[in-house]
Amino acid sequence: MFDSFADSNVPSSAGGDCTGYCNPSLQMTYSTGAPPEVTSQYPPDNYNSPVLTPELIASAQDAQGLSLHCQFTVYNTAGTQVASSGSLSSGDWTVPAGVLAWGQTYSWTVQATDSLGSSPSPQQHYFSTPVPQPLVTSELSQNASGAGFDPRTGNWTTSATDAQVSTVGPALEVTRDYNSQNPQLSGGVRRGLVVGA
Repeated sequence: MFDSFADSNVPSSAGGDCTGYCNPSLQMTYSTGAPPEVTSQYPPDNYNSPVLTPELIASAQDAQGLSLHCQFTVYNTAGTQVASSGSLSSGDWTVPAGVLAWGQTYSWTVQATDSLGSSPSPQQHYFSTPVPQPLVTSELSQNASGAGFDPRTGNWTTSATDAQVSTVGPALEVTRDYNSQNPQLSGGVRRGLVVGA
């Protein structure tokens, strides 16, 4: 700040009287725009994928309203790239079949790009591909209408009590339940038969 009229109205600590060239001026530094920004990624970090073809999703924004493209990249634990989407006009990509393996951990990144540049330092998210567990047969039940065939599910069930002892407290009995959707095979028990006590 300076006193362009040189009438001592501006103290010397703020610039003082004008000497030499005294026309006001303003200097500004500006950029053409901020780079695009990735605002969210899915699946979240440390996700357990139940499939070997997970869908990766990202949201990005651009302050200038320019057209955005996203590129997804998947890496193994050694940091080696195992798959890349290439430039996509959407923020959604499914890892192709045959790339990932069960029981492994991978990381993935997404970078948004517009005509002026790319989003800075893509954030790595990790996911694992644990081996899927077989269906739990404890969730099988008998048909609601009792023993017999349920045409809605294609399931046939029946039960029989082989032994029963009257006691104080909970019932003591041996019951066999048959459920045609039970895939278990064990010992002398045939497929679909569950023995409970």
